[in-house]
Amino acid sequence: MEENLCKKAVFSMDVEDWFHLEYINDYEHSSEMSMKDGIQKYLNLLSKYDIRANFFIVGNFVQYCPEEIQSIIEAHHEIGLHSFNHERPITLSEKSFLDDLKLNIQALENLGITPKGYRAPCFALGNSFLNLLARDFKQLIFDSSFINQKEHPLYTPINLDKLEFVKREEGIFERNGFLEFEVSTIKFFKFNIPISGGGYIRILPWFVYKFLLKKYLNTGKFYTFYIHPFELSIKKISLPKEVSILNRFRFHYNRKKTYKRIEKTICLLKRYGYSFHTFSELTT
Repeated sequence: MEENLCKKAVFSMDVEDWFHLEYINDYEHSSEMSMKDGIQKYLNLLSKYDIRANFFIVGNFVQYCPEEIQSIIEAHHEIGLHSFNHERPITLSEKSFLDDLKLNIQALENLGITPKGYRAPCFALGNSFLNLLARDFKQLIFDSSFINQKEHPLYTPINLDKLEFVKREEGIFERNGFLEFEVSTIKFFKFNIPISGGGYIRILPWFVYKFLLKKYLNTGKFYTFYIHPFELSIKKISLPKEVSILNRFRFHYNRKKTYKRIEKTICLLKRYGYSFHTFSELTT
């Protein structure tokens, strides 16, 4: 099984808007301005390299991007769940989490989509809610919320051993046919650094990101990449005045370089002999 899964990569997008971000949605903001144009830019890039990807969609955003979702469907990408209200599961009660998840499922089923996978906002799932996903939602066959990076204040540790998941290979874990896909990180001195896209592909100097990524790819381990629409958008947004200087930096920095850096990442993966798949393809 390990031999069949080696040197495989999955590309994904968390389909949300700029105001869904944790460090913005607590402040008064206008949702009239959207950065959903980043979805089409990502679709164009994936099409250029003939890559099928996973799109995890926030349920309450579905009504605002019907054309983009139709484009995702027509390109035969996989569509999954990213919560209905983009609330971190660990901030919710069990009932609120289940209600949110059911609304997310319904929003996609109304479009004729049967979601098979989930990713938690801010990777903030935790053990109890992962256990619920794997145990109680038979239509779901995978999750990708596990990230081994304790330094980030919003991420939530998951103890897969405690939940009796078995390592299928590095980065892929299984329990009774349900798979957990780890978001890729690499050990650098005493820290685990994500080399899986997101803000890290923008904020880290490219020579540092490239060095860490090449070091990871040399191992041949399973690799997963994610990005958000706002990181590929060309639109300018005025953030709420209460947003801190640090978070303004996190939001704006190097967005103009994101497209090219993703393209360079794809080319690196190809050079290292990686093939591209969807999460569902790797569950069989």
